[in-house]
Amino acid sequence: MSAPNLAVLTEARYTYIVGSRLHKVPDVIEKYQKTSELSDQQIVVEKKEGYRVIYQYRAKRAALDKRNIEKQVSKAMKALNGQIPTTKTKFLSVVAKKKQLNQKLIDKAKALAGVKGFVTNLGIPDEQVIGYYYQLFQVEATLRMAKSDLKARPIYHWKRDAIEAHLTIVLTALAISRNIESLTGVSIKQFVKLLRPIRSSIVVFKGNEILAEPIVPEPISKVLKRFSLGH
Repeated sequence: MSAPNLAVLTEARYTYIVGSRLHKVPDVIEKYQKTSELSDQQIVVEKKEGYRVIYQYRAKRAALDKRNIEKQVSKAMKALNGQIPTTKTKFLSVVAKKKQLNQKLIDKAKALAGVKGFVTNLGIPDEQVIGYYYQLFQVEATLRMAKSDLKARPIYHWKRDAIEAHLTIVLTALAISRNIESLTGVSIKQFVKLLRPIRSSIVVFKGNEILAEPIVPEPISKVLKRFSLGH
């Protein structure tokens, strides 16, 4: 997300949490690292006009980043020695046909190892911002559900009203489906499969209507009881 895009969101009165691409070592991190080492789960905040950037260091992420840096440096050394081609070698620079390690880029990568940035204009605790960001997989799962289970696409409509009606139905079904999954702990696909065989009916006998109650097996009944308002 670029600064102009974030400004547009703010002007439209939207709140947001987005990941920050760290193209360089942030000043607040650089100043801190000159005197101390970042500890696991440590948070450093940089305030901007209208939003703030939250940087979090995680030891586990740092260990992974450092292993990847070592692999890339090793690959660059092999390219430098002519053992492999120089194409797509991250830490190798070629200036006037002369190959050399890009030490500046290596140092930057090491300084950023374990650090991830989060940009937000929400006035909530830093830890809560990070927690919300890591729920991104739920959004991705929801999009997959909309495409597959709810068949949001393709849209066989041409007029705007029909298209909007289709999407409104899909989004309503999506909200209900996610709520069902949250309450029951069962995927919507499995939930529909469980309930599909259950039927109720009205039998007319000698002019009288008799309601034939559905037979609900015990496993399904346990799932339905998880709804706070019954079924």
